[in-house]
Amino acid sequence: MNTAFEIVDFLMSVLIFLALVPALWVSGRILLRNAIAEARYTRLFLWLVLGGFFLIPLTDLIAYLGQWILLAVPSDQGTTPVFLFLGSTTWLSYSILFTVTGLIIYAVGIYYGRKVIAEGRLPVIKDLSLEALEQNFMVLGLAGLFSTMVRGVLLNFLSIRFPAASGLPSLGLTGSLVGWILALIVLALVLIFMDGKLKSREE
Repeated sequence: MNTAFEIVDFLMSVLIFLALVPALWVSGRILLRNAIAEARYTRLFLWLVLGGFFLIPLTDLIAYLGQWILLAVPSDQGTTPVFLFLGSTTWLSYSILFTVTGLIIYAVGIYYGRKVIAEGRLPVIKDLSLEALEQNFMVLGLAGLFSTMVRGVLLNFLSIRFPAASGLPSLGLTGSLVGWILALIVLALVLIFMDGKLKSREE
């Protein structure tokens, strides 16, 4: 890892830590304006919980920004193999695919998050007095939770590695691409199952 890489990595770590400030500031504004709970310790607990809710998208977006910057920084890490389900790929290829996939997921989450806020379908949020800035943070928070779940399915599946004792060979780049396709299929099956459950409840 060269010096430039370490500097960028350090700055991203500092920014992720400093993301606590806007996250707690916005959550504090919401709690102080809305009488959500009377007990002081309960309000303190909710302040931290809501701050964590806002912290998720901030840290994710800073991490994605850091990934793009690191991709532009010359480093020997670009050739380091990353082992995935059924195969392996370079750190460079994995970072590009991970970042692009993450941003697409966030775009979908923000789109539906805006719909949820605009339509006032979520009672927990609908009953709150929110200014424009706080509404935008709510949208980002919803997108962050959505991203956490979707990436959890994709990356948790991709992180499955067969033990060396199994004798199964790594299929390299081809295997990693097949792994990504299978991960997307698993995600699609999860969504289809959940959608079927929702339809059965509506009927």
